[in-house]
Amino acid sequence: MRITLSCAALALVLGSAPAFAQSGEITIWSWNVAASSLKATVAGFNKLHPDIKVTVQDLGNQPTYDKSIAGCAAGGVGLPDIVTIENGEAENYWSQFPDCFVDLHTLGYTAEDQKKFPDFKRTELEVGDKAYAMPWDSGPVAAFYRRDFYEKAGVDPASIKTWDDFIAAGKKIQAANPGVSMTNADFNGDTEF
Repeated sequence: MRITLSCAALALVLGSAPAFAQSGEITIWSWNVAASSLKATVAGFNKLHPDIKVTVQDLGNQPTYDKSIAGCAAGGVGLPDIVTIENGEAENYWSQFPDCFVDLHTLGYTAEDQKKFPDFKRTELEVGDKAYAMPWDSGPVAAFYRRDFYEKAGVDPASIKTWDDFIAAGKKIQAANPGVSMTNADFNGDTEF
């Protein structure tokens, strides 16, 4: 059974690589922005480990989740070496398939490495003293807006400080601009970009 590492363990590999210091291949399942970011790290990794071929497969968000859950349910059959997961889905993996992921401490992920990440991102990827995944971003987001819609509604974007402010502004903007929505993001499909 191939061992499945979680999250962006390629960053761990790039840092110390004790488990992958031999020749071979590393296959990673990921999606869109995460896959692109991982692909961008491959050249740097290959400078340190030229005998290891890294393949990042951009499967899409839901297919990555579906295939990795199915692979875990099948006892690890068909899984890649690394799979990118989202923090919010981590508990689904740990609770249903505690033996599907390896403790990253066994691959050289140290307490010092853990301290590099904020607790709010790191702790939900750990169970007890085991680290099944490591964060690689803080989930930053940005909002773009049409200034003319805000002006027509009399809303000052600088006045929006909380989600309640955002919702209230959205109601004003929609009322002043018929047919306009405050946001059109597909929060369930991860395809808003």
